[in-house]
Amino acid sequence: MTNRERQLLQLIEQNPMIKQKDLAEKLGITRSSVAVHIRNLMLKGYIKGKGYVLDDNIYIAVIGATNFDVQGFSNTDVSCGGFNFGQIKESAGGVGRNITENLIRLGTRVKFVSTIGGDGRSHFIMDHCHKVGISTDDFLIVENGRASTYMAILDQRNHQVHAFADMKILEEMTPEFINSKSQILRNAKIISLDTGFDDGVIDYIFQNYKRKDIYMSPISTDVHQISEHLNQIHTLRINAREAGLILDRELKTRKDIITGGKELIEKGVRRVYITHAGKGVYFNDSRAKLDGYIKTNMLVSKSISGTADAFMAGIIFGTIKDMKPELLTKFAIAMADSTAKSRESVNPLLTYDFVMDVLKDTTL
Repeated sequence: MTNRERQLLQLIEQNPMIKQKDLAEKLGITRSSVAVHIRNLMLKGYIKGKGYVLDDNIYIAVIGATNFDVQGFSNTDVSCGGFNFGQIKESAGGVGRNITENLIRLGTRVKFVSTIGGDGRSHFIMDHCHKVGISTDDFLIVENGRASTYMAILDQRNHQVHAFADMKILEEMTPEFINSKSQILRNAKIISLDTGFDDGVIDYIFQNYKRKDIYMSPISTDVHQISEHLNQIHTLRINAREAGLILDRELKTRKDIITGGKELIEKGVRRVYITHAGKGVYFNDSRAKLDGYIKTNMLVSKSISGTADAFMAGIIFGTIKDMKPELLTKFAIAMADSTAKSRESVNPLLTYDFVMDVLKDTTL
């Protein structure tokens, strides 16, 4: 979906009976251009029939974090304990929020469940969400709480040296609040679930949504939260270190990665994607009875913040578009590389066409 198509779709969502003349005036384009964009949206399946009927049955539910991201980019090798000159970048982030924005930029419907505070950083995040089309209607707002904050330090090669996170506000999320969103979750095609919430919240979701396809992209500090739920996870995106923490051994070589991935499938995960530190990605789809290792150095990023989230968004998008397993994996890799081309947590230039151009320019 192009940026113009996304703008047009947002206007139609607000008023499905809006006339082409009014759409043209709001967007500052000709009526004939509107007609072309509408035809393209119909061909792509985003709208159908008279009155621009929207396909409300297909949407993704994301339960995850919204962060205030602070990244420091050093001009030289980072001197721990010393003074470093560089640039500091502030942006909206968080695994769930990043996945949501990526999907929206690809033209996918998303209902985002998250928790946020009432401080200045929270207002910054909320404003950014509204600008990129993320609805905050399903947020738990804790007025006296502080925004979840992530801080990273990167060297002159843009490799992460240190990272810190203050995500205490996630403790405010409760099973009761999740229960209040039961209609959203039960009608979603896919549920994308973050780790980091209280164990009780994670357990509640797995206990009450056993028939839903749950996708997870954990961070290393929280992999313990999924260990006992492996047989309920539809799709798991994970790196070699995180996979090693689950399997209680290091996965260093390509052979280790492949063996580890197959073991995760044996433990009940239906689909596994293991990224291997700029060397490649192993995928295993038990339903399709297909696995493989795709060599690539594309995941060596300018800033690793957001690349894993873009990868997961690519998996979700490729799934709802019925991409074959290998193409789907390559699309997810291109999504990660698209984010790596930006110092934002989500590349502001991201569109489906942008990602396909990245994919075409590679030797994947």
